[in-house]
Amino acid sequence: MSGVTPFVFRLALVLAGSLLSAGILAGDKPESIRVGLAQYALVVGKPTDALHWVYGLQSDDAGLVRGQAYADLGLPARSETELESRIKGDTPANASARLTLAKEKRQLGKQDEALALLKQLHRSQQGAVGQEASFLLAENAIASGAFDLAGKVLGASTGGYWTALGYLNLATAYARQDKDTARSLIALRVARSMLDDNPDAGLTELIQRIQITAGYLALRSDDPEKAISFLNKVALKGYRTPQALYLHGLAEAQKENYRAAMQSWHRARKFPLGFPGAAEAWLGMGRGYDESGYLGLAGEAYLSAIAAFQGEVVTLDTLMKQIRQEGGYHSMVLSARSEDVEWFLADSKTLTQPRLAYLMHFMEDASAQKAVRRVASLDAMEHELQSRSADLVVFRRMLENRLRTVSGASGAGDLERLGHKIEVLADREAALRTRLNEAESGDGAAIASGETAKKLAQVRALKAKGNLTAEESARVERLEGVLKWQAQEQYDLARREHEKNLDVIARSLAAARSGYDKFESERRSAPDRFRSLLGRVESAQKDVDRKLDRLATVKQRSEEVLDAALLEFLQEQSRVMTAHLDRSEQQIAHLYEYLAVSSATGQKQEASQ
Repeated sequence: MSGVTPFVFRLALVLAGSLLSAGILAGDKPESIRVGLAQYALVVGKPTDALHWVYGLQSDDAGLVRGQAYADLGLPARSETELESRIKGDTPANASARLTLAKEKRQLGKQDEALALLKQLHRSQQGAVGQEASFLLAENAIASGAFDLAGKVLGASTGGYWTALGYLNLATAYARQDKDTARSLIALRVARSMLDDNPDAGLTELIQRIQITAGYLALRSDDPEKAISFLNKVALKGYRTPQALYLHGLAEAQKENYRAAMQSWHRARKFPLGFPGAAEAWLGMGRGYDESGYLGLAGEAYLSAIAAFQGEVVTLDTLMKQIRQEGGYHSMVLSARSEDVEWFLADSKTLTQPRLAYLMHFMEDASAQKAVRRVASLDAMEHELQSRSADLVVFRRMLENRLRTVSGASGAGDLERLGHKIEVLADREAALRTRLNEAESGDGAAIASGETAKKLAQVRALKAKGNLTAEESARVERLEGVLKWQAQEQYDLARREHEKNLDVIARSLAAARSGYDKFESERRSAPDRFRSLLGRVESAQKDVDRKLDRLATVKQRSEEVLDAALLEFLQEQSRVMTAHLDRSEQQIAHLYEYLAVSSATGQKQEASQ
């Protein structure tokens, strides 16, 4: 795998580089928001997205995100370099970064530096980070045989998942070393107590493992009652269930309660043979009938076991054939992920349940999880790049259409007519303004309008009659003067209103002329801009294609590693299943031999009588 790492680092920046090429990197967002989005991407398991959001940022927070992302992508050297230069202070974020740095140093073989960081975190005990650091220190002590030191480290840690897992591993280590299981059971009791007050539903699997391990150790200590008390606490629906049922049957058989033992084994047989304990339960049924004296039923049980094991060997061969033809990731991981209602309705001998069962069994190993995660990450990157490539194709076609449109426009159509209309309106506005400025007030009676003009006409009619007294003539003259003044006032108000309207029209026409000139300028330069954008898109397309080619090479290597690991695992499962098959055949052969001998002995006794 060492040859894959340099490629993986370059591919880790594929998405960020593609986004930059397409011009859609959110660089206008504040740095704090981008760092927050990157941290969220890390939490949901998308390190490439995290690198995209912190691209170009040089702050310590952004550097910590980059270091964590490199670690998730399997780049310990890059992660170490980034984290060591950014870790400052004892904040929770820095504590998490120190833990990551310690893990990366362990991968790089720098055990002393890693242990120093882990001890520092163990002393600080900062929540889950401190617990995990204590767990890793205890694991290191267990690996070196320093069990007392491991117990001391775990004893100083706070309760929680990692501490409980540490005690479980310590119990397993004790069991490998000691024939007496007392120390192992005590460690398991402590492990279980670490989870009593924790409501996290994700701890269920760990609790099941603790109970099953305790049950096994109690069986090894010839204490079936205690084993049953532990195993009764295991859930009846889960990956560990057939293993617990098988051990439960052994405990009942140890008490010579074979009926109860066979009830447990019968329930375990309903699970896929890929689950631990399921295959052993098939053998247990024959043994249970044999010990109970039902030899005929024992023979039927062994024949059923032989048929089940033969079918499972065929299933394993089919799975291995699919892996060789389609690849392990597609035939095992993706196919298992796509199962829905049909998975629950399928018969246990079909290929769907065994596929998922063996995948779960395979994923128990940490190296297997890394191999699957690596291929999954590369597969997600490939889909993302293919999506970007499709987007660039659409964008290129749109730009080409726009380029043809603007290049074919001569400027003599509607756009030119619109410009001409703007100029005509501008000339009319100028002419109206000139006429308004040149207009004179003139005679008030001549410019009157509306009600004022009507009253002036009446005054003129009264004067024309000539039969007015001097006093009435004076009053009519005064009224006429008032009406002329009103007419003049109305004219001045109307003139000012017209001037305002002309000012508004002038500003609108100026804005229209400015917009028209700007649009015309942009129209003339549009072909060059579209050609420039097309050049950038084509460059980005070539860059994405190159990265897809490199990604295909790396993905192929990673898939080959996963395929080899899966094939080796399934071959081992096939050997195990073949061994169970041989044992079943031996058992039924012994049974038939016993029946034959018993029958011959009975016949001799009858003859002698």
